[in-house]
Amino acid sequence: MSTAKSPEDTAPSREEVYQALVRSLRRRKGFGIVFVQCSPAEATQLIQRVQQDLPQKRVAVLQLTEPIDNLYDLVANRPERNELNILFIQGLEKSLEPYIKPGYGGEGNYYNLDTVPPILSHLNQRRENFRDRFPNICFVFFLPPFAIKYFILRAPDFFDWSSGVFEFSSDSALFALKRVFKAKTLKALSDAFLSLIRGERASNLERAIAYYKDLLENQLTIGDRLGVANTLKALGDAFLSRIRGERASNYEQAIAYYEKALAIYREIADFYGEANTLKAFGDALQVLKQYEKALDYYDAALAIYQSTDLHESCYKVWLSRGIALKNLGQYQKALSSFDAALKSKPDDAASLYNKAGCYAQLGNAELALENLQRAIELNPEKYIKMAKNDSAFDIIRDNARFQSLFSSDE
Repeated sequence: MSTAKSPEDTAPSREEVYQALVRSLRRRKGFGIVFVQCSPAEATQLIQRVQQDLPQKRVAVLQLTEPIDNLYDLVANRPERNELNILFIQGLEKSLEPYIKPGYGGEGNYYNLDTVPPILSHLNQRRENFRDRFPNICFVFFLPPFAIKYFILRAPDFFDWSSGVFEFSSDSALFALKRVFKAKTLKALSDAFLSLIRGERASNLERAIAYYKDLLENQLTIGDRLGVANTLKALGDAFLSRIRGERASNYEQAIAYYEKALAIYREIADFYGEANTLKAFGDALQVLKQYEKALDYYDAALAIYQSTDLHESCYKVWLSRGIALKNLGQYQKALSSFDAALKSKPDDAASLYNKAGCYAQLGNAELALENLQRAIELNPEKYIKMAKNDSAFDIIRDNARFQSLFSSDE
């Protein structure tokens, strides 16, 4: 249902939405399901107003302060359930919030099938029980935008029985749903242009940035907090790689986006997103040659990874941390970081290559050549080219074994 009555991108006024809600509840006789999208504070005001405008209806409020996985029993145990006409339910989003986690690879798709909250499965499976056991009650759910989206995508059977969504925000419910799918399309386009190798790299980056900014606007509209954080992080990555524009300005913008993303990840307790952004923040500082500050961010990221079940992602942070230490001339500490990276990913060519550079600087030609050879075996095209011009190997450049590593490339 849409309460919009003009063109699709024009939302009705808040008063029009309210009057439509009251008409629906006044006419409702018996079982029904209604969704109202609004903030918790506004829900309280709406409930009070509806009670005043519908004095003929027997109304009750179920305020949920903790996550639940069984709504049916809570209603069945209410002593006045057989006399009720309307039951307003607030706080069900608390049962969804623990499942807001990034998807595979940090993509942030927390509506995946493998993360359906138990309360939504419960409502899908027992909708007939609600209808048959509570034939006199119209259930009115007050929810924020992300929870409405959750119902639409992951509790479709229960949602299909509803009278629709009465949305007390800038867009109509139908328009908001369109925004959800538009956001998905924009994200796919943004990611594609960010990673596109063909064509002009600078142009592709600019198109990615434009799509990400449009995506951000859509995610802000539908209230997708995790999506907003992920897009802010992606914009930071794009500006860090940006070719056009002033270099210093691009780096400043990248850091600004990372700061905003970090604040949201912490707010919603998304540890994966927080750790990834801390690592990216460190990388940005390292590009600015602020190696000491970069180490602080890498250490903060590692603390999160090591305190959660995200250990498999540690190697990238250990690698970046090692490079920062190497740039500071702290070669022994850098080697320890590279070893930690290799413990998580034994075939990481970048860690092996940087170990080789550290050993060369420490005057240990044997270990330098051993690690360099392994890196080249894993990725000959990249590391032969790099080693030829890397000043870290100047100390051993005249070594016959070092020169033999490039013989096949001559």
